[in-house]
Amino acid sequence: MKSGLRLHPVDLGAVVAMALAAAGLLWSPKLASGLAAAGGQLEPIAVIVDIKHVPVADPAGLLASIKEEGETRLVVRNQPSGTLQVLDGRLRQRLTVLADGSTIPDPNQKEFATFDAQLFLQAQGQETGTGFALGDTNLKIGVPIEVEGRLYRLKGVVSGLAKGSG
Repeated sequence: MKSGLRLHPVDLGAVVAMALAAAGLLWSPKLASGLAAAGGQLEPIAVIVDIKHVPVADPAGLLASIKEEGETRLVVRNQPSGTLQVLDGRLRQRLTVLADGSTIPDPNQKEFATFDAQLFLQAQGQETGTGFALGDTNLKIGVPIEVEGRLYRLKGVVSGLAKGSG
């Protein structure tokens, strides 16, 4: 009888599959963000989000509700991407340009109220070579996002990013 190790092509295929699965786990973005959190590599990231032209019955009430909740969930490309702390927010006043070039507050704003706001948020993330990573999501200025709370889900755009509490 011959003694020795005999490998069948199926065995070789199983070894390759296990090696690829292990490599996928090691290079997973979720694992990398989890390791960054465990290693203390996360730092505060200030995020400014502009939300424009959302029809709302009470814009000031909605902004007060967002501030009162104190945090909002970030949704990017229909994927939940973490929770952000609400630091502040302000309503933006819509203006109308007159023929002489001057501006006045939009006279239709009282009849057709819209939510035009800027939210100042903060999250834990890290700076990368291609932007700021919050969890497994890479954010840059101009990225369309959604902020979601108990009573709202609003589409906006990232208009500012900075390291620190901003």
